[in-house]
Amino acid sequence: ERQRTYVEVVAEASYEEPIERFVTDVELEVRGASEDSALKQVTDLSARCVERLRVAGLAPDEVEDAGLNVQRPWWFSRKQEVGKTASLKLRVRCGELTRLHRALMALEGVTGNQRETIGVRMAQPVFQSDEARQTAALRAAVAAARQKAKAVADEAGGTLGPLLRVVEGPQAKRNSGFGGDGDWDGDSGRFAGMAGAVRMGEVAEGGDDAPLSTPSRTIWVYCRARFEI
Repeated sequence: ERQRTYVEVVAEASYEEPIERFVTDVELEVRGASEDSALKQVTDLSARCVERLRVAGLAPDEVEDAGLNVQRPWWFSRKQEVGKTASLKLRVRCGELTRLHRALMALEGVTGNQRETIGVRMAQPVFQSDEARQTAALRAAVAAARQKAKAVADEAGGTLGPLLRVVEGPQAKRNSGFGGDGDWDGDSGRFAGMAGAVRMGEVAEGGDDAPLSTPSRTIWVYCRARFEI
């Protein structure tokens, strides 16, 4: 059986995923003497917040109820008068950061007393996925692999032949650094994409390796390409 000598390399390319919608959690909390009282107060506070957000320019489908919770504060001792804390979360999704900021600023002064509090927390944004950009990045990765393989072939005194096999590898990402999408790990995930940058050897025609794991949606696209040499 004829053997083929080959060179196998790993290459990468990247593409940008812009933010499609900014996401903010508006967390409301009210302390009441009873469960009914706390529920009524937090519901009223939620209605006032929603009204201000809409007047400030948010559409009805950009503000949603993200859940209600009622509990007895853990610091209350048994000897103290029983009280309840009710919390409610509003989730805001907006495609324009300026409009989102303007709406959130409109919440200033909406609380009626010290028993009502509001917290605002930026959550992870929704990123725009574009299959065309991913495909273009994969093509660029294959082209980069060809250049890398040619350099190896030249150093080995051979001539780069046709592409024998190409496999898309697991993808990696770097977070945007925007609120709720912290960039704690930097580029560390990028270098775990595919182990082994260059490999040379012989394989019988028709031979195959175990398939790589299924890729996930990320910024960096990797490929493992095998060229005859």
